[in-house]
Amino acid sequence: MLKRRWSLDGSEDLTTLPDAEVHWNTKARSLTKHVLKVIEATVPGDLMLGAVLEDSLSAAYDLLDAYHGLRSWDPLNFRRSAIEPHGQDRFRHPVDAVIDGLRAYGEKALLARPDLPERWWSIGRDLFRRLALHLVALDASRSYDEKISWLLERSALYETTLKHETYRILKVSAEKASKEARDHLLSAAQAGPSLPKDVTEDILDREQHTKYATYNLLVWLTQVAPGWAEAGTALAEAQDANHVFAPRENPDFDKWMTTGTWGGKLPMELDDFIGSLEKDPAGTVDDLLAGDYSERSLNEPEWRDALSLVSQVAESRPDLGEQLWALVDDRPDRGSQADDLRRAIVDGWAESALGAIANTVVARVTTQVASLESARSVGRFLLEQVRKQIESDETPALAAMRRIALDLWRKHGHSFTHSEAADPNSMAPLTSILGQETSPSTGWLRLIDDGGNIVMTGWASAMTSTRLLRSFSAGRRTRSMPQDPLWRATCSSYSLPTRPSRQSTCSRYSVLTRPRRCFGLPTFATLATTTSCSPLVSWTVSSQSGRGSTR
Repeated sequence: MLKRRWSLDGSEDLTTLPDAEVHWNTKARSLTKHVLKVIEATVPGDLMLGAVLEDSLSAAYDLLDAYHGLRSWDPLNFRRSAIEPHGQDRFRHPVDAVIDGLRAYGEKALLARPDLPERWWSIGRDLFRRLALHLVALDASRSYDEKISWLLERSALYETTLKHETYRILKVSAEKASKEARDHLLSAAQAGPSLPKDVTEDILDREQHTKYATYNLLVWLTQVAPGWAEAGTALAEAQDANHVFAPRENPDFDKWMTTGTWGGKLPMELDDFIGSLEKDPAGTVDDLLAGDYSERSLNEPEWRDALSLVSQVAESRPDLGEQLWALVDDRPDRGSQADDLRRAIVDGWAESALGAIANTVVARVTTQVASLESARSVGRFLLEQVRKQIESDETPALAAMRRIALDLWRKHGHSFTHSEAADPNSMAPLTSILGQETSPSTGWLRLIDDGGNIVMTGWASAMTSTRLLRSFSAGRRTRSMPQDPLWRATCSSYSLPTRPSRQSTCSRYSVLTRPRRCFGLPTFATLATTTSCSPLVSWTVSSQSGRGSTR
């Protein structure tokens, strides 16, 4: 069957010949069922049945050779992880029915045809040789020494295409073989692979590659024959000479397929982590940082999972977030990890009721304003906190947060961008900040619908909600907020459109407005702050009368 070739770079060359694979016009399950039923009903070693099965697999190889020519790549062999039934072969193809049939036939025919392993080995195809090794491993008529000798005589010890079945012979024979046979085996193992130069010249660090092949084989020998002292000594020497080597989970396979998820697993349950922090804060942080997050392992925590745990702690226990911050400061050698942890703590504080430590928390957040990488976390902290405190009395923490907001905008406002593809009549231009597009639910420069009056809740505007402005007009904060120099400086820096439901367009973006009078000041759906807009209306706050004027 012809099929389109695939390439790593996704390019498509129409002059390239299509790929080809052998295909049986039937389902693998149905074919397997019928083949095994025929073998079960036939006498052991039936020559006619054996010839049919052999010809079927040989014909598949011949068809591939006829199309591709001779090549080292064997797709039929590559697809089959093990000759015996194995979980790695759960995704089956019709050729698996033929392989299963040959295996079942050979197992049943061993007594009647004891030379069958030699016959299949002589065919020369990888799958036939693996079938031969499988039969040798099972053959009760051969001694353990004979099995090892059979393997060594055919120089199959380091044949990568035969690896799993080779290792199976070692598994059943190495521990119980004679000392002489084991000495020969260990000598061959320590000699390492002898591969032709043309096979290894394209392999990077081929010397390390061959050394690891020896190391991996020694690992397997010590696993299947734990009492073999000489093999243990040889492995220890190989390990000392190659400190970076580590045993594989499945040494008898060169490829292994598993399923799972990347990340999403906390390094520790939240309650357990909090309990550990309370008992041994420094040790707990050291253990968290000592985790190996360099490799992505299925169903294992990633660094972002460790940061998520820190955020959850700061949210549920803001006091522990402060303690974590101090511990991070005590570890300046952690570099970018320390910065990540601080941002994670700020993210957690954003969702927390800060209570008595609000001033301390805000002071910590202030230290992150200068960092562009932290701007998103700081902005989110400000937005979430003002939502929580929208009906609160004025506090030193709220005043400090206004200063943080203005400072954040002054330092990083130049990074405000919007997508050129965005609809200028939409609110999208005002929902991207700091060089990346964000949704209205995540940007700190954001629009929300508050009681039917859409207002800008960015702290940079110093007007956080319609209700807050209404409270000013009711005189609840006329002594603090209107006289605040920061309030006046911030408010006077904005250009506002004034006509109801009128679209105001500038060279950067357009804004749909809906004015409303509150505290003598119009509140709008949005506040435009780009230098390329021409002022339509400017307004100031009078510190004497507490009323705004427009011009």
